Amino acid sequence: MAMLEGEDALTLEVLNQATQAWVEQEYHRTHHAEIGDTPLARYLAGPNVARPCPDSAELRAAFRIEITRRQRRSDGTVSLAGRRFEIPARFSPPRAGIGSLRALGSHPRRSHRCAHRRRPVRSDAAG
Repeated sequence: MAMLEGEDALTLEVLNQATQAWVEQEYHRTHHAEIGDTPLARYLAGPNVARPCPDSAELRAAFRIEITRRQRRSDGTVSLAGRRFEIPARFSPPRAGIGSLRALGSHPRRSHRCAHRRRPVRSDAAG
């Protein structure tokens, strides 16, 4: 490249920076006969393929795994990855039931937080 003539300390980093500058300043702004326009104008005139990003609640839900655990009657807790989580009393199963299965949503690498979804208690003993 003509712009690098006389450069004493020609390193890979300097070469990469010069190439990037040439591509952005000259190549993308020069008319190309094959495409009938500049590469930059052709790119900007193309379709927008961007997708909207989901909100953080949707992303957290998408990366959760669902695990079923039985709630302990003695203290109303469930265990997940060696940690105990307390289920609030308003979500506790009726005492006459067999026991409640809880569906816990947790990120595989962040087991210190979990969400709870109540499953209906089956009345038959086979469940």
